[in-house]
Amino acid sequence: MIVMRAGASDEQIAAVIRRIEAEGLTALNLPGGERTAIGIASAIPVEVRETLAAALEVMPGVDHVTHISRPYKIASREFFREDTVFDIGGVTFGTGRIVIMAGPCAVESEAQLRRAAEAVSAAGARGLRGGAFKPRTSPYSFQGLGKQGLELPCRCLHRRHCPPGESRSRPVPNRKDDGNTSPGGSAGATTLACLEL
Repeated sequence: MIVMRAGASDEQIAAVIRRIEAEGLTALNLPGGERTAIGIASAIPVEVRETLAAALEVMPGVDHVTHISRPYKIASREFFREDTVFDIGGVTFGTGRIVIMAGPCAVESEAQLRRAAEAVSAAGARGLRGGAFKPRTSPYSFQGLGKQGLELPCRCLHRRHCPPGESRSRPVPNRKDDGNTSPGGSAGATTLACLEL
């Protein structure tokens, strides 16, 4: 990461970005309160790392260069010092308040999900989650309800809390639109959340 001096000009920042991109790397401009930082999103080849750092350190407007070797550096505090705060269906994440979501591993039926929604709400959780796509090693095992499983939680919550025609919940799948599941969760299970219990 390259930390620019306070008051570094736009041209100085652009020159640092061009120098990084000249090495075939991806530069991320990260403006802050008083200073701008420039991150390098891609892995820096070992044979380029030290020479690039030395070249960047002497460029006009550069305060210092810091090596970040930890994994997931784009999500690290070195890249983004402020908390990421976002809202899904009326529930805010990232404010320091813990948001509890709960529900079944596999969505099997509307009745099952309705019972789960009641239990989750009674326990004080803010969201309902459930596995809609359940990849298994055996093709004969239950593999989830698929797209129907994505709709059921919102339908259950809609009936419970919303006047006709209004919805305060929405599905949040970690599934690509082509139906393929993304890695993560239990055995790559696709999960969803409908918030505002």
